[in-house]
Amino acid sequence: LSEPVGSGLLARVEGLSRVEQWGRRSEAGTVVLHFDRPLPRKLVAVLKARAFGVNATLPFTMRVGGQVATFRLGPVQQDVVLRFDTDGQQRSIAIDVPQPQAPSELGPSADLRKLGLGLAAIDIGSAGASN
Repeated sequence: LSEPVGSGLLARVEGLSRVEQWGRRSEAGTVVLHFDRPLPRKLVAVLKARAFGVNATLPFTMRVGGQVATFRLGPVQQDVVLRFDTDGQQRSIAIDVPQPQAPSELGPSADLRKLGLGLAAIDIGSAGASN
């Protein structure tokens, strides 16, 4: 996510701030990633992410179509693997941030953005057939 949107698998994003060297920060209660092609039927999403502020103690929610999964992140970047069964038509992943918080709420800072998620990368894959 440190590259411009539209230069790869991602067609458009909502709820993410500007590109930083390591990735992007959420600046809304929901981040939506819109892909340029349908997601796999047996979706495996690997997030490289971290939480900001109080969000490191709260559950995040990821939604793909009608399916929902919760996960937790700490303040240090980590990998989270989530699996979904899709209809093969879904093109979006939504991530709900539990409690967006501005750096200015935590101490001396002029940053008023409501942050919660630091997203370095998302890898999209397909689970192999089960034995």
